[in-house]
Amino acid sequence: MKINKDAFKRKADLINCIILSLIVCFVGLVITRFKYEYGSTMDWETQHYEIPNYFRTHFYETGDLFPDFAMNLGGGQNMYNYSYYGLLSPIILLSYLFPFISMKAYIQIISFLGVIASVVLMYIWLRGKYTSKVTFYATFMFTCAAPLIFHSHRHIMFVNYMPFLIMALIGVDRYFKDNKKKLMLIINVFLIIMSSYFFSIGAILATTLYAVCVYIKTQPEVKFKGFMIAAFKYAGLILTAIAMAGILLLPTLYTLLNGRSATNSVLDYRSILIPSFNGAYFMYNTYSVGLTSVIVLSIIYGFMSGMRHLRLTSTVVTIITFLPAVIYALNGTMYIDPKVLIPFLPVCTYLVASFADKMIHDVMKVHQLIKWALFANLFLILTYSGNEVEFYVLDILISIYLVYIYQIKKQRVFFVVTALIALGTCIVLNVKDELVEIKDDDDCIMLEAESLADIACPDSFSDYRVGNSVLPLKNMNKSYSAGYNCATVYSSVSNKYYKNFYYNEICNENPYRNAAMQTQPDNLMFDIYMGQRYLILDREDVVPLGYELIKEEKNSLLYENKDVFSLGGVSDRVIPRMVYEELEYPMNVVALLMFNCIEDEEYEKYMDTELTDEKVDELKETALTDLGEVLKEIDISSIYDKAENHIGYVNKNEIKTWIYDISVVEEELFPKKKDRYSQGITIDLDRKYDNDVIFVGFLVDNSNYLDKEKYGYGLFDSTTSGSDKSKDVIVKVNGCSNKLTNPNWKYYNNNTQFHYCLGDVGTVDRLEFTFYDGEYVLKDFNAYSMEYSTIPQMKNEIIEFNINKEKSQADVIYGTVDVTCKKGIFSLSIPYDEGFKVLIDGEETDIMLVDTAFIGCVVEEGTHDIEIIYEAPFKKYGMYMSIFGFVVFAVIVMHCIILTYKGKKD
Repeated sequence: MKINKDAFKRKADLINCIILSLIVCFVGLVITRFKYEYGSTMDWETQHYEIPNYFRTHFYETGDLFPDFAMNLGGGQNMYNYSYYGLLSPIILLSYLFPFISMKAYIQIISFLGVIASVVLMYIWLRGKYTSKVTFYATFMFTCAAPLIFHSHRHIMFVNYMPFLIMALIGVDRYFKDNKKKLMLIINVFLIIMSSYFFSIGAILATTLYAVCVYIKTQPEVKFKGFMIAAFKYAGLILTAIAMAGILLLPTLYTLLNGRSATNSVLDYRSILIPSFNGAYFMYNTYSVGLTSVIVLSIIYGFMSGMRHLRLTSTVVTIITFLPAVIYALNGTMYIDPKVLIPFLPVCTYLVASFADKMIHDVMKVHQLIKWALFANLFLILTYSGNEVEFYVLDILISIYLVYIYQIKKQRVFFVVTALIALGTCIVLNVKDELVEIKDDDDCIMLEAESLADIACPDSFSDYRVGNSVLPLKNMNKSYSAGYNCATVYSSVSNKYYKNFYYNEICNENPYRNAAMQTQPDNLMFDIYMGQRYLILDREDVVPLGYELIKEEKNSLLYENKDVFSLGGVSDRVIPRMVYEELEYPMNVVALLMFNCIEDEEYEKYMDTELTDEKVDELKETALTDLGEVLKEIDISSIYDKAENHIGYVNKNEIKTWIYDISVVEEELFPKKKDRYSQGITIDLDRKYDNDVIFVGFLVDNSNYLDKEKYGYGLFDSTTSGSDKSKDVIVKVNGCSNKLTNPNWKYYNNNTQFHYCLGDVGTVDRLEFTFYDGEYVLKDFNAYSMEYSTIPQMKNEIIEFNINKEKSQADVIYGTVDVTCKKGIFSLSIPYDEGFKVLIDGEETDIMLVDTAFIGCVVEEGTHDIEIIYEAPFKKYGMYMSIFGFVVFAVIVMHCIILTYKGKKD
């Protein structure tokens, strides 16, 4: 019987793809073990499926595929603040067709299938160039690359674009083979951008690098003119894809320019520009390309191969590896983080395949390779930075020795051993990730919270908010229903005015390392101001003043407070910004409840008066008098004596701690953790405070850790030193916690002023301070009290805005207000943004910034209809850009069809 060789090849390829897919399944099984979800405890629950779930729920409620406003999150924010998490991603949009599948299950399924799809597509791409053996080996190394499987269960947007990237590379091959075949390249670049705009920059650069290599490889002689013509045509295709994605890119660009969190990246630019071999930036690292030492051999071979396209690829990859400035630029000059190199993984795999192909077919000068590898690695090891240097030395020496063995005995043990090293590295790195348990008690608690949320928010639109301190990290981005409005948010991009208000104006405590986490605080003033009429509390939580129990579950309780402010209102008690800025804590916080603070120029226009020095002093004196009537100072100066006896020494009313970690317990398994040592002191107050809110504040300084000579690192080395949590300052007051992060941490939270608003039910007669180990300075302690009864009085002085729930919807709020004063400032506790438009009785009016963070305007005496409309900035232009892009794409499609028809006719 005659064997059909082509059929045999197809069968072998199918078997190889099945084996590679089974390897992915094997790693997935090893890390989940039928005990864990396919998702990390880091951000996966709080962001990666919770925010997409909000997108889908919002679509089902409104039918709007291109939403503008997220009323339910962060007090109400631009929806494009969350586009990083898949707002218009084809992967997330597909879930809209499956309402019967929970988003939690959908993300796990699609993430796992995305890895398998990437592996199969990688095999298909390489199989068009190499034998099945070479293709299998290279694809195996790709499968075991550190970031691919790891981020499919940790940070899905780091790799979810990978199938589209590989198809784009296939599209490059098709285009340069036949210039009529342009569509695959355009479509997949478009899908890359829509899936993960942040990583699309690196993906497009990687695709372009490969396109140049293909052009060089296919041209007998490269001439400048011909190259520029080809580059111009290629750029036109890429620009078309970018234009098609305008509906996502332009509104997102606005949010990035206006809401991206600042980083602590104060870098030594000499260290950026000086080349160095950082293995952590390229190998054995889930936040990089993540290959093993084989990539180094492949790059060396690329240089010595004599082939222009491999030499070019090796040169570019080397530049990326050795120059931190490139990584810094790809990160938008925010910090140095090698995660931006992940899109270059397919191109690096292409280098590995080329290297393996020449080894298998014995066309490589092995002696020359070994010589150059030994010489190069002597330099690489001497300049190596990163924690894996010992492993790298062992790995590269084994690989070089196996190359030598392969040359002598022609045994293919090289491929087996290097593949096993890659697989072992992959498993170890994936096991490091802490996954969510399947049988998690938190699920029952979340269901209880959902049932309480249904009671609190029975309508599709609510004119109040709900605070949720049950599992606060999981509930930051949770919206239980269309009427469930929360003031919390956790996103890399958020409203800058609101974030500043949350931390620096209303002065919430921050117990977390990441300042992007705006969770439900223990701050009664925040609850009152933001209109959090309902609170869902854990049974262990202390109940805030003014809240009464209305419903309880096994673990969770629902409380209501009718004294909170309404979502909007009018007040004629107004102060200018310059007066507000001179108020110290906690007077600035209480001032936000007593007055409307507006910008200085708006105040002069509103009051028709000039803010002279005398006028400012007069206004400040009046404000201080009013605030002095409700705020009473508490003497806690005894803290310095207590501190000197227990935790450190006092110098000019400064406490310098000498608490050291004396009970360190390191776990056997990684990641290693430490139990922090703490020391406590108690300050007895002058009397018992019942039904009072207690404010405590002081300054914190841990900048001594910036001393590189003493602590062994500086601010430019944030990738390692900044993650040292033992340098974080933690201080608790009556159980309320604040944290100031290690000053070397790239996400330094800048929480240098610790504030505590203790507004719980019960008698307070002492302040219990708990100081955690470390070396830091505390100074300028102060404490004040305020009777809770003053809060209802403040509310009664505000004319309430009555929202019409039937007319209001996702991005439109409609209501009426009866202004009894001559004129006042209308304010709405929704964060200020350029996209708002306010209509009073149908006529548009000027919008102003109120209370440093919210939207407002001047309103005259009388009854008025007020309509607030939001449209995401740049969305309209983004829509025009997308329409233009799709028109150009349609023209390209028609042109390709005509050329194909003519070709067939000829």
